Amino acid sequence: MSLVAGADGQKSVFKDGLQVDIISENTVGHGVRVKGVTDPITYPVLEGDVGEVKTSTVSTFAAYTASGTFENITTIPLTAGSWSVGGNIEQAFNNSTSPANLQLAISGYSGGTQTDHVKTLNLLQGIATQTNSSNAALSCAPFLVRCNGSNIYIGGLTIAGTTLYLKSACTYTGTAPQRTGTITAIRIA
Repeated sequence: MSLVAGADGQKSVFKDGLQVDIISENTVGHGVRVKGVTDPITYPVLEGDVGEVKTSTVSTFAAYTASGTFENITTIPLTAGSWSVGGNIEQAFNNSTSPANLQLAISGYSGGTQTDHVKTLNLLQGIATQTNSSNAALSCAPFLVRCNGSNIYIGGLTIAGTTLYLKSACTYTGTAPQRTGTITAIRIA
């Protein structure tokens, strides 16, 4: 580790490719500014560090077992901290599917439980009009999820446990459509 002082009185600490600026007392907004990892290949972000990424992808399509019911696609476990979480699903229809409603949720509850589903936060709905062997997709923009190691906090809700579920539901008649998806969480604190 080395300490370098700049001409402006600002000091920086360098260790293993990470630069931390120590803002001098005569600077407005005292504190520490972290520049980030300058070489993520040589110095990868470690578990528990800001920037840690957890992701789970299911790339093999699986058929729904019931129309209009939320079903799990995949999960990720969270550890204590604040996380930016997002996900996406892809829905595959076939010639004998008549879809009416497609939904994506990122939830602290498994399967059909919808207690923490909040439209435009962690629940998205779309009108699925694709037929004739076409696909549709929904993406959930990243949102804040906090975890204390025992509970997950989504919006104003407290959910026992530390697992997040990527789920989808589709209302349809005919042959069950199939779905796949990815959920990603990035530690922000």
